[in-house]
Amino acid sequence: AWAQTRLRYVADLNPSVRADLLAEPETEVSFLPMDAIGQDGSLDLERTRPVAEVRNGYSYFEDGDVAFAKVTPCFENGKGALMTGLRGGAGFGTTEITVLRPKAGTSARFLSYVLQGEQFRQLGVGAMTGAGGLKSVNDEFTRDFPTAWPGATAQERIANFIATQTARLAALLT
Repeated sequence: AWAQTRLRYVADLNPSVRADLLAEPETEVSFLPMDAIGQDGSLDLERTRPVAEVRNGYSYFEDGDVAFAKVTPCFENGKGALMTGLRGGAGFGTTEITVLRPKAGTSARFLSYVLQGEQFRQLGVGAMTGAGGLKSVNDEFTRDFPTAWPGATAQERIANFIATQTARLAALLT
């Protein structure tokens, strides 16, 4: 049996901007509004912006981070992605996402599957706060989310298995 843990012990939420980017405000980085993040984990990386334009008022992420939409209805629809292929390895985007940076021994792919999972989604919907169409999943829910957590090798094996099965299913459906 795997040990139960909370996400706060396997990932850092909403990490701060790399110092080298703040020192070079003209550096072009990826820019992701909500419509650039797919429900299937895809990213539209066409847009870029200089750091100076986006360092305030936007969410920050780097290659290897995992993000999910925290607002309704995007959360329920499963919008989120493992960040890869970002210009300069970094980007900024909608404030309506929560960014998790895997700690040592945490597979970003496995973490991404946990966040896409039915348990995280159902409990997240139940924990949403706010009024009407402005509901969102708060950071405390995410930090405190309890889940069974395997060792690093098992995480990779599970992530590989899920990726293989997902690709097989996609091939059958096309």
